[in-house]
Amino acid sequence: MGTIIKNELIRIVHEKKIYIFMIILGVITIGMALGIESLLRVTEGSIENGIVPPGFALMSLGEIEKINSQNYPMMILGVVVGLVLPLMSVVFLSGIITSDISDGRIRYTLVGPISRWKVILGKSLSTIVIMFFLMGFMLILSYLSGYIFIRSGTYIVDDVELEGVSIMLHMLEVYMKSYMIIAIFTISLTPICILLKKVTSVIMFSVGLIIGASLISIIFRAVSKYLITAYFKAFSNMVNKAISTEEIIIFIAYVVISVILAVAIFNKKEFTE
Repeated sequence: MGTIIKNELIRIVHEKKIYIFMIILGVITIGMALGIESLLRVTEGSIENGIVPPGFALMSLGEIEKINSQNYPMMILGVVVGLVLPLMSVVFLSGIITSDISDGRIRYTLVGPISRWKVILGKSLSTIVIMFFLMGFMLILSYLSGYIFIRSGTYIVDDVELEGVSIMLHMLEVYMKSYMIIAIFTISLTPICILLKKVTSVIMFSVGLIIGASLISIIFRAVSKYLITAYFKAFSNMVNKAISTEEIIIFIAYVVISVILAVAIFNKKEFTE
């Protein structure tokens, strides 16, 4: 399986999609840092007078005042983890599974003495590795952007101010938890990538799934804890949210069921010219 993962990672790098996504994340990260600092400078008087500036229409005054270089990586994570990162994962995953099946390239992979389950899981794991790299890139870039472009401030978690190494440790913890959710989401979409015939179909299905799940979470709050999409932003805030035993069971169930389905579907699928 290690060879499969290595080959898929090399292929993803050669296809240059990863560079495009790095540019997108860079534009979002640096652009928002510049925009936030500019808006804060221009609207300081408005904030002091209790007026919410137009650029922050969806935020409370308290939230505006808390924006600073220390917590900027957390803010960026909250912006992209709900849709941008999941869709990037879908594009990578469908590109190495759905695309390979539709154009027949998968047959050449299966010629060698390797089990089918190793092939499909290797492809899924390679996407998860790439997403780890992208989220690490975003964390570093957002930290540097905040330090360079945005004024300094305090890093408060659960009404407790953190300093120095504690800030980095909290950031790493939050990013790793969010990464775990993206990884589970990636694995859960593997059966869909095998079943659907076109990459665009997988992407459209994923967008519909995310939007539909969000609506269900709003209408039926009791059901939301069973939807993996409801956890995209669960950890990207300035609180210490521990993962409960029930959530661990739900996450494990997603992984186990998705892997079993993916392997079963892939084993039964016939590949023709």
